[in-house]
Amino acid sequence: MLDYFPQKGHWKGRQNTMTKIRRGFFNGVSAAIGGMVLAVNAQSIAFMNVKSFSIPRSDTSYAVQEHVLQQIGLLIMAFGLFLILLTYHEYLRTSIRDD
Repeated sequence: MLDYFPQKGHWKGRQNTMTKIRRGFFNGVSAAIGGMVLAVNAQSIAFMNVKSFSIPRSDTSYAVQEHVLQQIGLLIMAFGLFLILLTYHEYLRTSIRDD
């Protein structure tokens, strides 16, 4: 368990906490951006090797693959946003006093 208010080396403990908060925020932003890129580019990824198709696109397995990729991208983006929210909440809970 992380001790937020140690008696000795309070500044070092706060510095370690802030490093973890920065790392969590960076990971959350990376996941959110990566998920958004995957969701937006799902059609290009799914139809990468398809030159033309004669039947409606919604009846192909590529359309199913596109939908799955969009859902995975949105899930990764939601995870990243949730991680940012948790990191921000932890940042607000940290002590700002410098004894």
